[in-house]
Amino acid sequence: MKTKFKLLLLLAGLLSVTSAIADNIKYANNRSRLSSKQIEVLDYALKLVQGKDFQIILPNEVYSIIGDTANHDTPKAMVLWDKAYFMKDADWKHTLVIPLKAKTTLGTFTSNIYVHTNDCARFIRVVKTSLPTKEYLARNSYIDPNNPQYSGYVITSNIDGIFLRAFYYDNGTQVYQVEGIMGNIGVSDPPSPTRRKHDRMNF
Repeated sequence: MKTKFKLLLLLAGLLSVTSAIADNIKYANNRSRLSSKQIEVLDYALKLVQGKDFQIILPNEVYSIIGDTANHDTPKAMVLWDKAYFMKDADWKHTLVIPLKAKTTLGTFTSNIYVHTNDCARFIRVVKTSLPTKEYLARNSYIDPNNPQYSGYVITSNIDGIFLRAFYYDNGTQVYQVEGIMGNIGVSDPPSPTRRKHDRMNF
């Protein structure tokens, strides 16, 4: 009886987690469920990735940051457009996440394009590549840099493959940060007239 009760509690917990995740994201392939503003963001993002032939260059720094100094071809990530989704973000009215996948000599890199906007007149677009630790991978089947227990690197770049900065996390806590030399070049569209290219933003 106790075992059955525990199984029911476990099932209820799993359903609660699934429901919470479902409430936090809205898949973009179902346009009928999107608001007019979300459709504006989606159409902008589609033109963006179409202009790149659905391939996004990742920075070569993804190799050097993990200590690999060999010469590698520039990693190119395929855009997984059908898996794009909107997520809730406290800092932005609309955040579209577009998954990417790059197969390299070191394995498959998991990346996402984040397209942020507050008014659909200016868009912030940044690429984040996750390089989790082996320990994190052993505990989690899904790589999510937003996981409060995430451990590993998160490398940010613009859509042209220019390295911006990298963060290292240990169990959700940022341990240190590596700055690029280009600031936030290429993340704002249209470019902000009041923000210099080296100004900082929260990514």
